[in-house]
Amino acid sequence: ADDSTASGKLDQIKKWWDFLCVRGPQYGYYPKPSKTVLIVKEECLQVAKQMFKGCGIQVTSRGERHLGAVLGTEEFRKSYVEDKVAKWVRDVEQLADIGKDDPQAAYSAFTKALCHRWTFVQRTIPGISDLLTPLETAIRQSFLPAIIGRQVSDCERDLFTLPVRLGGLGISNPVESSEFEFQASEKITDNLRKLIINQQPTLDGYQTETVAEVTSDCLKDKEVRMLRKITEIVADPSGGRLKRSIT
Repeated sequence: ADDSTASGKLDQIKKWWDFLCVRGPQYGYYPKPSKTVLIVKEECLQVAKQMFKGCGIQVTSRGERHLGAVLGTEEFRKSYVEDKVAKWVRDVEQLADIGKDDPQAAYSAFTKALCHRWTFVQRTIPGISDLLTPLETAIRQSFLPAIIGRQVSDCERDLFTLPVRLGGLGISNPVESSEFEFQASEKITDNLRKLIINQQPTLDGYQTETVAEVTSDCLKDKEVRMLRKITEIVADPSGGRLKRSIT
């Protein structure tokens, strides 16, 4: 069922599913077993299959896509992200081809649309920085040279991650930004997550002002990181890669 989700022990989930199948249609909601996935631990797989035998539900211990992110094992999460990255790399390279003739249009498409595809994944799946390396390679070696007309140096790549108001292009390095995005997402959604875990029936406990303060703090932290990067670039444009020689 696309519009309902539950978690807990197997016997609890079985009761919930049976209840949903009986009461759902009374309210116009018809659960579809073929579209329903039960994710369990490996040691519970056979028990789960036996318990839900005949229900038509898919039972797996690997994982499944959920709300644009993924639930499951480390292996499944890695495979899911790698597939996503491979598609994004193709998108970036296609946009780079456009950028050779129309750099402004390609730049606008990248910053206004394309980059947000992986921002969502960064905010919902932890520990994926290394998996985003092929994406950064495509940005660095294909997209940026296409819209600029030449290869870029390490210093320039660092500079281009800064927002336009600070002299950059607003093209972040997904490998560098991934963990920061996830940490900020965790902080901002902490209040809502606790309400869900505690099974609160209403949003009366949702602290709007607190969430706004946390969001503001995250933005301030990001600003500090950007200003620090500017200072580092100005102090050493070569990033420590050039040595002064005395002749």
